[in-house]
Amino acid sequence: MTTVLVAEDCDSLRELIAHTLSIHGHVVLLAADGTGVVDAIEQGVRPDLIILDIVMPVMDGNQVIAWLREHVPGCCPVLVISTFPVEAAKSPPIVGFLPKPFSIDELVHKVFYTLMKQESGAEHGKEKESNGGCRSG
Repeated sequence: MTTVLVAEDCDSLRELIAHTLSIHGHVVLLAADGTGVVDAIEQGVRPDLIILDIVMPVMDGNQVIAWLREHVPGCCPVLVISTFPVEAAKSPPIVGFLPKPFSIDELVHKVFYTLMKQESGAEHGKEKESNGGCRSG
């Protein structure tokens, strides 16, 4: 079972995302702004994925990404959701971008694909570690 932390300031969208991901078997944690993400990480939460809006009050998504890079590099992959294009959308910890508005099907597909890609990368890393950095086969 995977844990997804959703940071979105729009209550109805945050709840819709949470409900949808819960139905698909994910444990969902919620934050109304970036400070909720920082608080969760500082308390030791390590979600398998963070779904992060960029435009939020108090602490926006760009500030969260900068904080993650500085304080916990490599901690958690981030799927950005935003109406606006994201300049740094291809640099860690960002692993994907889902433009708003999006459909429930697009959300589910993007989350599934992103998690599978992360899992596949982790398995590839384990394989490299276990055989001295050489790929098998």
